[in-house]
Amino acid sequence: MFAGTFDGRPVAVKLTDRALADHATLATRMATTEVLADLTESVVAPLRIVASLVHRVGDWLLTVTPFVAGRLADLAVANDARLLGRTLGELHAAMSSLGDAELPPVAALADDQSDRSEWQLLHGDFSEKNVILTAGGPMIIDFDDCGLGPPLFDVANSLYMVLFDAEVNANSGRSAAFRSPFLDGYAEASGRAVDPSVVDAFIDVRVDALGRW
Repeated sequence: MFAGTFDGRPVAVKLTDRALADHATLATRMATTEVLADLTESVVAPLRIVASLVHRVGDWLLTVTPFVAGRLADLAVANDARLLGRTLGELHAAMSSLGDAELPPVAALADDQSDRSEWQLLHGDFSEKNVILTAGGPMIIDFDDCGLGPPLFDVANSLYMVLFDAEVNANSGRSAAFRSPFLDGYAEASGRAVDPSVVDAFIDVRVDALGRW
């Protein structure tokens, strides 16, 4: 990631190794994000440069998004955790209207052969690092990993990211403080029942995927 300027405005420039991403799939993800931004003001749309959302620069794929000023959520604060849950629930509601968007499953579910009738578009990497809290409300960035899957997988993945960080930094209390308000916020905003056992099973799927990678 690099800071830059485009048309006189601050932007974030992201370079993705071409060996790690398919150009056409990334372009579809960016186009899908652009459409999603028209449905909800909380999504930060990528910028088009010479009409394109993704540019090849040597061995890299370049994307550009507006810079968003704000703060990151404090995961130990219940109100922030609940706000993140609500934000994901509202995002899923908007995403459900986009159908499959011709995208593959999120990476951890690439080999999943279970019933996909309840699958929909997911963010794929929803965490406090990809939500900027601004005076006007939460703004969601980084849809580079968006794909299809069951909504509770996105929920589980968010919890997994907090759990992983808590384990690495020997702060298990942070994960415990985050979980309940995050799940409550998600259930409130999405109208979906959240079965903790299903969420925990998806956390195990995420852990297994990390082991394979």
